[in-house]
Order: sequence, then C-alpha cells, then structure tokens
Amino acid sequence: MKSWKDMRKEILYLTANATGSPNQMYQAVSRIVCGHPEGGGLKIKSLNWYEDNNYKALFGNHGNDSDSEPLSAYDNSSTPYCNNMMRSLESSPISRMIWRALKPLLMGKILYTPDTPATQRIIHEVNKTFQELGVLRDLGGMWEEMRPKIWNFMENSEEMDLVRTLLQNNASAAFLNAQLSETEWRVSDVFDFLSKTSEDQRPAGSAYTWREVFNETDQAIQTISRFMECVNLDKLEPVANEERLVNKSMGLLDNQKFWAGIVFPDIAHSNSTDLPPNVNYKIRMDIDNVERTNKIKDGYWDPGPRADPFEDLRYIWGGFSYLQDVIEHGIIRAITGSQERTGIYIQQMPYPCYVDDIFLRVMSRSMPLFMTLAWMYSVAIIIKGVVYEKEARLKETMRIMGLNNGTLWLSWFISSLIPLLISAGLLVMLLKMGNLLPYSDSGVVFLFLGSFGVVTIMQCFLISTLFSRANLAAACGGIIYFTLYLPYVLCVAWQDYVGFGAKVVV
Repeated sequence: MKSWKDMRKEILYLTANATGSPNQMYQAVSRIVCGHPEGGGLKIKSLNWYEDNNYKALFGNHGNDSDSEPLSAYDNSSTPYCNNMMRSLESSPISRMIWRALKPLLMGKILYTPDTPATQRIIHEVNKTFQELGVLRDLGGMWEEMRPKIWNFMENSEEMDLVRTLLQNNASAAFLNAQLSETEWRVSDVFDFLSKTSEDQRPAGSAYTWREVFNETDQAIQTISRFMECVNLDKLEPVANEERLVNKSMGLLDNQKFWAGIVFPDIAHSNSTDLPPNVNYKIRMDIDNVERTNKIKDGYWDPGPRADPFEDLRYIWGGFSYLQDVIEHGIIRAITGSQERTGIYIQQMPYPCYVDDIFLRVMSRSMPLFMTLAWMYSVAIIIKGVVYEKEARLKETMRIMGLNNGTLWLSWFISSLIPLLISAGLLVMLLKMGNLLPYSDSGVVFLFLGSFGVVTIMQCFLISTLFSRANLAAACGGIIYFTLYLPYVLCVAWQDYVGFGAKVVV
C-alpha cells in the first residue's frame, strides 16, 4: 500500500465486509496483499481450460471439493481462541482458501534428516529465525504494561497540554503553518488530532483523533498477540531417514500441518560435527504447494508474465523460497561462524510488452466450434446435392453421355468451394476491418479458412457415399459433420491421458 491511510482504509473495509460476498473479500485481500488497483485483480483468465487445475490446492485439500469437506476438527494442541479463529476462517470460501494456504506455514512442522551433530549445527541456526518471532508473542504483555502510561501521557500530561495551548496560540500557529506549507497538513488538523474531546461528544464525520489511533493500535496488538498463540514456533523435528520423513509427512498432510522436509543426503550418520565444504540439501514439499516439474511450459500459450499471485507464484506463497533462504543463511552461519545478516531482494524476470486482448483470447478457444456450426448448413446442402444427383440417376445419365468421372467431381468441388470462399472472404473482412485480428496478415487468414473449406468439401464427398436418399443425407450429414468435431475437444481435454496411438486413430 502507498500509505498507512490506504492500508487502514482497506482493513476497515475488510472488517466491515467480513460476512459479505466472497467477491468483496477477495477484492480487498487482493488490494492489500498484491497491490492490485481498483477491481482487486479480478480479470478474465487465459481460459486454458485444458490445463491442470492449478487452483485445486487453494480451494481444497489435494484437489477435493472444499464445499464438501467438513470444518476443521477441534485441535487439542491449540488454544480455544485459535480453534474459534480456525472455525470462523473455514466458514467463508475466500478466508478458507487463504487459511489453507497459510496454515502449513503457521502451524506446520519442518522435518529433517539425518539427525546428526553436523546437521544439528545447521538446524540450530535455522531455529533461531523462528525463535526470534517469539517477540510478537510477548508483544501483548509489553503493551499491557505500556498502554496506561501512553494514555495518561496523551490525556493528562502537562507536556501535551502545553502542545495544545501552543497550537491554539495565533502567533505559534502562524509560525507552524509556515513550516507545514509544503505538506497537506495544517495546524488545525494537528490540533483536531490531539483533541481531548471523547468520541461520543464529537459530531459524526469529525477528524481522526489520537484516541482512534490508540484504540486501533490496542486492538491490532491484542489481535497479533493472540494470533501468535496459533503459530507453532517449535517447527523443526528430526526423523531417522528419508523414508520415515515421507511417511510422517503424509500423516501431517491430512491435518495440513506439514510445511516441508529437509534432507541432507551427503551428511553421513556419524558423531562428527564437521560439515562438508559444499552442503547439498533437498526441500521436499507437497506437490500442490510448489511448481510442478513434469512440464516446462503450458500446452496452450498466452502472452503475459507468470505473475498471478495465486496461480503462478507458488514458490512464494507455498513457503519454499522463505525456507530456502533461512536454510542457506543457517548453513553460512554454521560454516563461517559469522552472525552477519545479508538481506535478499528478489524480483521476477522482466517480461516484454504484450497486448492483452481478452476478446481474442476467448475467440481463439471458440473459433473452431463457431466455424463448425456456421458451415453445417453448407455441408448439409452440398451432401444433399451430391446424393440427389445419385438418387435421380443424373450422374449415370451424364456418364452415359460421355462425362468423365473426374470432371464431374471437379465441377462439384468448384461449385461447392466458391460459396465457402465467399464466406471466408467476408469473414476475413470482418476480422480485419473490425480490428479483431490486427496483427494477422489477411492473406494468411484467408488461406487458413480456404484450406478449412477445401477439407470440409472433401469430408462432404466422403459422407455422401454413405447415403442413397437425399433428404436423409441432408439430415444426417450435418449431424455426422458436427459429431466428427467432438473427438478434437476430447483429445485436447484429455491430452495428458490419451496415448499417441489413440490420438493417431482419432
């Protein structure tokens, strides 16, 4: 967010709409977390219907339908406040989605193997990072001690009364206004902010005062302190070997209490505390929380960076990058003995300028179906004409008169192709003059649609050989033509499951 004012506005909006529609909650969360402009990042996706469902890990556990899952069972290892919070988060689709992504990071365990003095040196350094977060847990107690002192200072101290008097004095107010001339603040704004008038005695819509800041700070600190009760800081747990690590992680995954497993394959089971100069390690996580490694790109490409916070940045929201950073800092400190902290700044690979044409994306998926439906009538007419000629014995009559068979089929081909080419030409004009395909050469588009027309006519000739009645051929020909389009849809939808041989047959 650009300012605390904007952040406060969004948090108040989110609090006020906590029971509102999922759409409103998603917009507010998206603006706070991802910095999206008005609209909350809601946009039409690339419509890669045939890709893996990347949202299944967010909306449910291991791809199950989240609506059919029961609410979280009571967790005896947690506090009543945490159990109530978890139940309230599970009650809304959006909060449930966010909570299920965060729960492994907040409450999950990190298993490591082997458990040797050498690995313990690294784990000890890694554990320091989590233990330092314990200060947030103590924040509530510190605030309880400081709160009455701050309130008394702001409300009753002579120093603050003196400041209020100076702000009311004309001479000092004029001097301070001159100092504030380059800001959007004025002395009157500062005076209203420091006012001692209680909220119930001020008119509605009056200035934001220190009392509201104090109450909101009080509420925020208490919320953070209580929320930290739900965060498990004792995360690291040893296991004997990698096989046991996998078995134990499967049990933790059922309760969404597994963050990751760390395996040091080159550190042998021994009592030595010496670390090798080059420490290799593996981070093993649930496949739904990290990037898949069984493909290097999507089968259906759309322009644009892989920057969607929920769908693409899985190494971030899944916690992989944070854990990798913590482990590597731990290894550096364990080997060098230095406690220096090095900050890391990361950003995504820049992506070149591109045109995000939503209509074109939608049309590219629908165009084959539209073309098939649009030319069904032409197909039926062509098939009917060919079969009628056969039914009325006109073909045999012309052959008796000396007409060559190839010439007959060529004439049918030309007379059928001309209307389809006219249709294709009008469609090219519509696509180009309507600026629907601004970057495509009209000749290439016409050649593409013309090729489609040629193979459609050939298919009509093939279908016509199956019938001897013209009306029946017209009725069934269109149905057969459309039915033969459907295997394409099935092959694309099940491309990862249909073998090469089956695709060739289809």
